[in-house]
Amino acid sequence: MSQKSGIQDTAPPHTAAVFFDVTGTLLGLKRSVGSVYLEFIQRCGLAETGDACWEERLDKAFAKSLQGAEPLAFPGVSRVDLPNLERQWWRRRLRQSLDAVGLADSIRFEQFFEAVLAYYSQPEVWHLMKGCRQALSRLAARGVRLAVVSNFDSRLPNLLESLGIADFFETVVYSSRAGAAKPDALIFDLALQETGLPPNAVVHVGDSIAHDVRGAEAAGLRALLFDPQGRHSNQDENQRIERLTDIPGLLL
Repeated sequence: MSQKSGIQDTAPPHTAAVFFDVTGTLLGLKRSVGSVYLEFIQRCGLAETGDACWEERLDKAFAKSLQGAEPLAFPGVSRVDLPNLERQWWRRRLRQSLDAVGLADSIRFEQFFEAVLAYYSQPEVWHLMKGCRQALSRLAARGVRLAVVSNFDSRLPNLLESLGIADFFETVVYSSRAGAAKPDALIFDLALQETGLPPNAVVHVGDSIAHDVRGAEAAGLRALLFDPQGRHSNQDENQRIERLTDIPGLLL
């Protein structure tokens, strides 16, 4: 028995399922975070920033806030309380980002926060990554089971539905509901439990070495790094893909 999942470790002779990360793997943003933040900053009280590099500065500030953030996960919380906890988590990220560049107190911050939160809930601000639908269709046609394992919040199921790919997945596991976030093995364990599969029958695909590759491997899964820009060419070529459509050819 697997100590993590409590499921038999006898694997089928082929990969039974593929788990997918979402942001940067299945979905991308049409605009940079910095450009979006700057637009809403200007709408919320700061007409002139006086610096042509604000978009880049805001991008970096948000990335730093995410990197140092507590997990987007709330163990033991009821579904009733979850939306408010998610909102407060994102409020801290946005406040930290604007504090880092000295703008949080120069605008109507609450108005800014509400506008940004609503913006990223809209499916039209996201796009499917190149080859996403083709890869999912080919895997499904081969009988490979598909699931999502993502550090995301309760907006995710509606986004996947609106973008037309929700029906590919038999389960969507996101960190705020799971009570654990990647790289914690617990989020992978929950997906294994929901699919009824042993870890060595599953491949996880994602764009983060720390969260997706190391997290999945720690949970006993095989991992594929999605690296469309070729930034990690030093990684084992059997563990790295530059196109989602390469996935079917790498499965055993």
